[in-house]
Amino acid sequence: MSGKLGLNGSKISLILLVIVATILALVGYRQAPAAVVTERHFFENSGGAVVFDHQQHADVTEGCESCHHHLVRGEQYTECLDCHDDSYSAADFTHTELLEIKDHECNYCHELHEDRSPQTCRQCHAPVQDASPPTLNCSECHDFEADDAYIVDLDLSHEDLLDIHEEDCSTCHQPQSISAAYHLQCISCHEQKAAMIFGKNAAEWDCQACHLK
Repeated sequence: MSGKLGLNGSKISLILLVIVATILALVGYRQAPAAVVTERHFFENSGGAVVFDHQQHADVTEGCESCHHHLVRGEQYTECLDCHDDSYSAADFTHTELLEIKDHECNYCHELHEDRSPQTCRQCHAPVQDASPPTLNCSECHDFEADDAYIVDLDLSHEDLLDIHEEDCSTCHQPQSISAAYHLQCISCHEQKAAMIFGKNAAEWDCQACHLK
């Protein structure tokens, strides 16, 4: 009888030991500091590799569309009067000038695509700029002396063209080279928000602040 009790006592002790070990393991796991997850990209290029911290930039922007411009629909859905008095008009500014206004974001004036996800710049921007004109003429694709002659009388707006071509700007516009896209996107933002981080001032950039060379 005492042998059975001793055997059962051993089993109980073993079970208690396993339970205690499990509890300690769970407590230790819960108290362990969470690992810092960041998404860094190492861009190789002729000017010297660039380390880009995607998470750090995502944390300080209004949204993905701040950098991933293809997420923004071309059609304008707000008017200046929605935010400003009648002394302001979009006709008084070029699109570039509107983008250069401090803290302006694309989605202030344009809607976002509901069915598009962020893409990398290289999916649209080629390594080297093509020698063809930056904006294609309609006659590049349409024969106005034949079956497409009716198009001339349609008086299509930019919004109409965007709708016809399913918001694909590259149908008419040639994307800039990847180098130009990166430089214009990064520099234009840092000139407004953090010019001193990567150079002496906005007008005098230090290439080695970004390029590891």
